[in-house]
Amino acid sequence: MKFRNSIILLISMCLMCMFGLFMTNELRKRDTKWELIVDGRSVASEQMEFSGFMVVPGGSDNYTLRVTPVSSVYADLILDFDEMDGSVNTPLKDYTRVAVSVSGEQVFDKLLSEVFEGEDYKQVIKVVEGKSFDIDIKFYLPPEVGNVVKNTTADFYLTVTFENQTIGDMHG
Repeated sequence: MKFRNSIILLISMCLMCMFGLFMTNELRKRDTKWELIVDGRSVASEQMEFSGFMVVPGGSDNYTLRVTPVSSVYADLILDFDEMDGSVNTPLKDYTRVAVSVSGEQVFDKLLSEVFEGEDYKQVIKVVEGKSFDIDIKFYLPPEVGNVVKNTTADFYLTVTFENQTIGDMHG
């Protein structure tokens, strides 16, 4: 009887652990997708907050911003990575890489520290009414990084902006 109770208790604990892992994964998934509507206004913008961001060596985190144009315009796509005030992002930012793709085409792959310190990424893009596309953001750490980033996090914002160009600035 004692053995049977132990087995039931062990199975119950395993099911609770599996449920906890499932819920944690579901909660993480909720924060990996955003949507931005681009219309005829001069500026459409979405700010994504990464507070307590972590990634393990050899691992990656993927995020998607779905862009839905409701009008056709030429726009400047601007990606701006900003560290949160008072955050201590070292050493994670010095080893984590960020790769950004627009409509499946990679536009850059840089160290997180480089995108914090460098100029905003800017690209002229034609958005066409009714033709949604994705901006995919992948953060990853090469496996050889090892324990140097153990228990470190990063706190930053990524602001994605579509700024309509004036008639004289349009590119055909």
